[in-house]
Amino acid sequence: MSALLEFAEKELRAAPGRMDWDRMMLHRDIVALVALFDAQRHSGASARYAVDALVRLLRWQKLDAAENDPAPTDAERQRDLYAATLRNALVAMGAKKTCPNMRAAIRRVLENPAT
Repeated sequence: MSALLEFAEKELRAAPGRMDWDRMMLHRDIVALVALFDAQRHSGASARYAVDALVRLLRWQKLDAAENDPAPTDAERQRDLYAATLRNALVAMGAKKTCPNMRAAIRRVLENPAT
């Protein structure tokens, strides 16, 4: 048994509430879904995509609707972090009147970011 399947079973057993017949059947079905997902051997990226797509479809949401995914991607967060770091460096260098060539280069990067 895989670590993911063991984890799912353990968490379902530990979930609060009374264990009646309906809940036992629901847990059985959830474990079967986790086992199927585990058997497909997704990598990190494909697992993230498959889970996201499945959740959206189960909620009757379109996969291409922008309003369904307002959260920024990792790449967007990283881009924003780099831009903020460059802006902070620009402010610090401007305050000290140092590195005019570097300030100009940073301004060019911030004005024309690569997409």
